[in-house]
Amino acid sequence: MRRAWLVLLAVALATVWIASGIGQLRSEFNIESSLPKNHPLVEIDRTGHLASNALRYEDGGFALPPEGAAIRVTHGRRLLGRMVLVPGAPHGTTRAERRVGVALADQLAVAAARNTTLHPLT
Repeated sequence: MRRAWLVLLAVALATVWIASGIGQLRSEFNIESSLPKNHPLVEIDRTGHLASNALRYEDGGFALPPEGAAIRVTHGRRLLGRMVLVPGAPHGTTRAERRVGVALADQLAVAAARNTTLHPLT
């Protein structure tokens, strides 16, 4: 039982650390309305690279397009959906900041792919 609380604390601290890196972004995730294969949004790959030929450099990084950029949410090889990062204000993002978004998408994939229900820790 002691280890469960340590794991919970470690996950909570890691989540706070990761979330602090994308404070300027808002995201929406909806499996049912996943984007079609040829969607117009710029895609952010697993390395944080923005796949676009039209990028603006602002404040130390490349700015996300105003309509947002999509990160694939996958579990194994199964596409669960996409997380769209929409900038709250125009400012640049570094590759490391975009990789934080990829890490959050990975955590979301693990949670969304669970086949069992979560039980309270009491």
